[in-house]
Amino acid sequence: MNEQLSKNFGFGQIKRESSILNNLQLKVKLSFILLIAVLVLGIGSLIVNKIFELKTVNSLNRQIDLNKQRLISLENNILNFPKQKDKAQELLNSHIYFSKIFDFFRKNTLKTVFYEKISINAEESILNLEAVALSFEESAKQLALIKSIKDVDSFEVNSVGLNKDGKINFFIKIKLKDNFFNSI
Repeated sequence: MNEQLSKNFGFGQIKRESSILNNLQLKVKLSFILLIAVLVLGIGSLIVNKIFELKTVNSLNRQIDLNKQRLISLENNILNFPKQKDKAQELLNSHIYFSKIFDFFRKNTLKTVFYEKISINAEESILNLEAVALSFEESAKQLALIKSIKDVDSFEVNSVGLNKDGKINFFIKIKLKDNFFNSI
C-alpha cells in the first residue's frame, strides 16, 4: 500500500528525480573541481613560464652588457690603433741597429788591419777607432777603402805612430751618413 500511495502521490518519481539530481550535482561538482584544477594548473604554468621568461631576460641583459663592454673595448682599440701604430713607427724609426756596424767592419776592413778599440756615438753617427796595421802601406790602403765607402760622410786621421812591436797605430774618426744606425 505504501508503494501504491507513493505512486499515487509521485513519491517514486521524486526519488528518481532526486537520484538524477544527485547525479547531476555530482557531475557539476566534479566539473567545477576539474575546472578549478585546470585553472590552477594554467595559472601555475603561466607563473612558471613568467619566472623562466624573467630569468631568460636577465641572462640576455647580462650578456648584452658584456657584449657592449667588449664592443666599447674593441672600439677603443680601433680608435687608438693609429696612435699605437704611430708610436711603433716612431720607435722603429729611432731604433738603433748596432748589428749593421759588424757588417760594416766585415765588408770594409782589410785582413791586415785590426781595431783594438771602438767607440760608437749612434746619435751623431760617429765611429772612433783605434787601428793597428802591419805597415804604412796597409794603413794607407785601409784609409783609401774607408774613403770609398758610400755610408761614410767624412773621416779624419787623428794620429799615426809606431808601437813597440813595430806595427802602425792610427786613430780614425769616421762620420757615417745620418740614420746609418736607424735603417736595416
